[in-house]
Amino acid sequence: MKNDLLEFIDQSPTPYQGVVEIEKRLKAQGYLACPLDQDFQCTEVGKFYAKSPGAIFAFELGRKKPWETGFALVASHLDSPCLRVKPNPHIKKKNYIQINTEVYGGPLLYTWFDKPLTLAGKVYYQEEGQVREKLVHSQKALTIIPSLAIHMNRGTNEKFAPNPQEDLLPIFVDLEENLQDPLFGFLEEELGIKSQDLLDFDLFVLPLEKSSSIGLKEELISAPRMDNLASAHASLQGLFQAKPGDKSKFLAFLNHEEIGSLTEEGASGNLSYEILERIVYALGGTKEEFYQALHKSFLLSADLAHAVHPAHLECADPSNQPLMGKGPVIKLAANRSYVSTGYTSAVIEALCRKHDIPYQKFVNASDRKGGSTLGPLMQHSLTIPGVDVGTPILAMHSNRELGAWVDQINYEKLFKVFLED
Repeated sequence: MKNDLLEFIDQSPTPYQGVVEIEKRLKAQGYLACPLDQDFQCTEVGKFYAKSPGAIFAFELGRKKPWETGFALVASHLDSPCLRVKPNPHIKKKNYIQINTEVYGGPLLYTWFDKPLTLAGKVYYQEEGQVREKLVHSQKALTIIPSLAIHMNRGTNEKFAPNPQEDLLPIFVDLEENLQDPLFGFLEEELGIKSQDLLDFDLFVLPLEKSSSIGLKEELISAPRMDNLASAHASLQGLFQAKPGDKSKFLAFLNHEEIGSLTEEGASGNLSYEILERIVYALGGTKEEFYQALHKSFLLSADLAHAVHPAHLECADPSNQPLMGKGPVIKLAANRSYVSTGYTSAVIEALCRKHDIPYQKFVNASDRKGGSTLGPLMQHSLTIPGVDVGTPILAMHSNRELGAWVDQINYEKLFKVFLED
């Protein structure tokens, strides 16, 4: 399991590569494609998937119709905070060429300085009068964001407030001053696309360093993008391990959670609703039976949680303090920024007790504002009760996050028993 998760994270630098990686694993397990622009052929018990460029959905049809049993749903997301490359990306200053970027999501900015960085995403180009696309994920240390020396900024340890437009532009060093457009030159060499044929791109600056285990007994996970690829991987493994049953299983791996989910591939989009509806119709159901299926369904909204930080105990709620190594977390909030209620939490707590899965609870300290996640946004269109769950980690939204292997193991087990119970 350990190497598989680390490989999954390293092979999924952006949602585009994440979709490819998940599709590869689904195909290896016998899942059949249902193209979104064609009639769904899932007319009987079987394993299927549907995808868009940055989101993918896996579903296994149960022995009974969805309107008889409902769906067991798990939703996670494939995007993570990073830096997005802007159009016309080159900025020349002295013998440096900087890459013009904008912040994607809410990264912990100081963790992006002085580390080898690379590029990944998707490139669009013209070939024979058609718009083509290619994925790119460089394994080279292409660029870096250097800090300003403390001798020139004596107060930096007391107050660090980088200007995103000035301080977060990765550099190519050109000591001989003969580079013109190094990013385009790199793409031409890496992908075999002539610069004049390049049309556009969706490119992101990302950490190069590989994921790893750390600790005296390698009991911890140190990796970029744990939020939320750790949830995506655990739910996918849970799906593969779950036994077939009467109820249909449905996994949504969504995009754009870190920027609010207000897109066609995000939790607020209509894609999950559309695919669930098309499944019911393909099985011979009606609109009324689709609504019945929704009201018999249950959702696990899977996104990682905050562990108590040993240096900042004051940031945690006094009586709800998740610890790494003590199990998955049920997340609750009075303002319903999480979907969990007393009743739905009790359902998952009972499931955990039945299968000896340790669990914890997270609530924000009342003097601190917390975030939200997929579940409440999905409920805009899907009237499905649910619970927000995640494993506890430290350094969320850092260039490199920290979790515990035992929590990941129990997280995977939770998805397995939820999907088959």
